Amino acid sequence: MSKLNELKELRHNFDIQINGLENYSLDVPNLMVANHNCLMDVFFLPMACPEDVISLISPRLIYKKDEKRQKVINKYLNSMPIEAHGGKNYADLCIRFATDLLCSGYSSIIFPEGAYVEGDTIYRGRTGATRILYNSRELGIVPNLLPVAIDVDKSKVDLDSYSIDEGRVSITFLPPIDYSDYYYRYISSDKKGERNEMLHNPIDMSLSAIASVLKRKYINEYIELYPKQNVIFENGETIPTDIAQDNYYISLYTLQLEKRKEKILFKSR
Repeated sequence: MSKLNELKELRHNFDIQINGLENYSLDVPNLMVANHNCLMDVFFLPMACPEDVISLISPRLIYKKDEKRQKVINKYLNSMPIEAHGGKNYADLCIRFATDLLCSGYSSIIFPEGAYVEGDTIYRGRTGATRILYNSRELGIVPNLLPVAIDVDKSKVDLDSYSIDEGRVSITFLPPIDYSDYYYRYISSDKKGERNEMLHNPIDMSLSAIASVLKRKYINEYIELYPKQNVIFENGETIPTDIAQDNYYISLYTLQLEKRKEKILFKSR
């Protein structure tokens, strides 16, 4: 579903400086990993991209019963949920569908810190992005891993809104990270510790590079996330995580993801 015209119109409302666009390839899909300053990042980065992209974001942004939020998300973003509170079953499902879209040629965006950070720091990222990359390699697609540094004038922004006063937004596409060696070491190892390290290294390198460009402190530990202890579905209903492990709910969530993926693919034809 093309959002380019809508994003072009939206961009007129903001002062966005874009750097390093020569690092963005239109020949292969890019998986962009970015730091997270505020809620508006989910709009700033797609505005800066030269093509339609998939935004891999929290389902609480996409599905929460908030009329204003859903209207804005649906208008400007091709969004797919990454459910971080449903356990392995839901994480694997979301990664599978994100992989499908990347392998279909759609560049994608993910914020691996898992939450936005108000201080001048960048935290270690989760490994979902690497899993998507490695799954794509197994399917014969070799996406770019593209770090993106987003710098927002936080004195001018409401961190949890859909508007920003006049202020500077700078987006820098960094050179792609070569993760091939990590991938081959991951698939050839039978040691859990080494495989875990190979999952972390590409994201650690990406966020360290972003921190360097932004002159921020890189903290090699996860940001603490408040556990929601539930899974949110397309209609806004939340189901406790333990109950959501029932096959009925997993099948329902799978169907919803399938419909969302097909809608994106159909509208792009």
